[in-house]
Amino acid sequence: MPKIDFIKSGSGEFYGTFLSAKNTNDLTPATIVNGGREDMNQPPGADAPKPRLLLPLKLPDGKTYTYSATRGKLNVLIEAWGDDSDAWAGKEVMLRKAYTAFGDSILALPKDHDMASPDVKPPVMFQFMPQNK
Repeated sequence: MPKIDFIKSGSGEFYGTFLSAKNTNDLTPATIVNGGREDMNQPPGADAPKPRLLLPLKLPDGKTYTYSATRGKLNVLIEAWGDDSDAWAGKEVMLRKAYTAFGDSILALPKDHDMASPDVKPPVMFQFMPQNK
């Protein structure tokens, strides 16, 4: 995928099990397998579909999981590595459990990000943007 622009609607393909707060632990390292695929998702009760990136992550157990991220979650990775997700292949991230009004979520952060440290409390997602306060 050349750049994250959320104009195209992907085929909805994914790479293994979707990553969630139920199937991973806080501070789990992962490696980005490839640039992923753009997709449109309409959660139950939503007025319209929302764009997301389905990004394959390889965890230490050797399994590949799908990280589903909308713009708010992606902004952290875009700020670190630019908006060409193909260039993210091989980059390492730290998975943090993030608290939201809708329950726990997962946030992928560059390993050197401030919130990727075990010394920092897990982030809180406010309006789908990570906060560390």
